[in-house]
Amino acid sequence: MRLLFEWVEEFRKINISLQYYLHINPYELELNEWARKVKELEWIRQEEAKANKT
Repeated sequence: MRLLFEWVEEFRKINISLQYYLHINPYELELNEWARKVKELEWIRQEEAKANKT
């Protein structure tokens, strides 16, 4: 049960980040669109991390 809770919690965090950073409603996306947006979000966060190091 704990594993399910952790998965749901991670899913919620991802969707909140999609809303915050990309200004989209992730619940309206098809699964493949959602996956592409998650990869885009990962790239954005990596670039931010790089920029904050310098």
